[in-house]
Amino acid sequence: MLKLAATTLEIDLERALAEVLATGGAWDDRTIAAGVQAALAAPAALATGTVDLADYDALLCNHLEVDDDAA
Repeated sequence: MLKLAATTLEIDLERALAEVLATGGAWDDRTIAAGVQAALAAPAALATGTVDLADYDALLCNHLEVDDDAA
């Protein structure tokens, strides 16, 4: 139980224990772990757009041209 408390959120562990105790059912480390794991939400999908580096390339080219003119 201590390992579960150390590797999960305290509030999730507390909720899982409270649910089991409220129903009066039998419990062990596995049943509590299953209740905590079910409470964990899957991370949201991250959508990435198309990257357009043309503006940065233009800045880099301008910077190189300025350095060439200074030499």
